[in-house]
Amino acid sequence: MIYKGLILDVDGTLVPYDYNALPSKKVQQLIAKARKKVNVCVATGRSYAFVEPVLRSLSIDYGLAIVNNGAQVIDIETKKEYYSQPIQKNDILTIVNLLTRMRMPFYLNAGGRDIPFERSYLPNHIFNIYSRELFPQRKIQHIISKLNSYSKISALETSHTKSGLGGFVITHALATKLQGIWEAAKILDLRPSEFVGVGDGYNDFPLLRACGLKIAMGNANNKLKEFADYIAPSVENDGVAHVIEKYILNP
Repeated sequence: MIYKGLILDVDGTLVPYDYNALPSKKVQQLIAKARKKVNVCVATGRSYAFVEPVLRSLSIDYGLAIVNNGAQVIDIETKKEYYSQPIQKNDILTIVNLLTRMRMPFYLNAGGRDIPFERSYLPNHIFNIYSRELFPQRKIQHIISKLNSYSKISALETSHTKSGLGGFVITHALATKLQGIWEAAKILDLRPSEFVGVGDGYNDFPLLRACGLKIAMGNANNKLKEFADYIAPSVENDGVAHVIEKYILNP
């Protein structure tokens, strides 16, 4: 099949798990070539402000960015917000009460700003609630199962390089990377099946589900690898460059 789009996770896929890291020169060069043939989009848990340095390093000054785990789809050139799905205020209170009872520290993300929780004041645009601290996976999976019993909430485990530990990210149920890709496909007038999707973490299951070709990085968790159609080299070994050469430039 000739694919028309490439959807890339950022952390653990385009760059190692380091907010200051940038894609390698090889990845930069191959993405420049890929953009002449297909639409290249990022789909990341980061807010737009934190993904901008990566986009600049790739010379991506137009197109779409799917950010905040799919809660926003933003036009890179104009900064227009094509899609926005914050968590509803009543659901924020439900989440906060549960996390507080379970003694799970959390942060509210308001479009790139971390803000403390105050019952007397909640901004209108909380895109996700997430953990910075690491917890045993069993504890994370327990809290996620509780949260996912609420139909308006999506809770996902986040990966970490330390084995057996992880975190969580909570969004509106219509704010996953899958939803973001569907919205991007409408804007680009493409079918999601025409996308190649590449990711590494638990929050990339929705990314891969949305795409026609599902690729896990070599450093991905084992469950994502089992779900994928193909396993690329790791981020340290320029797995994205390999994917572009194999499926975009020389299909």
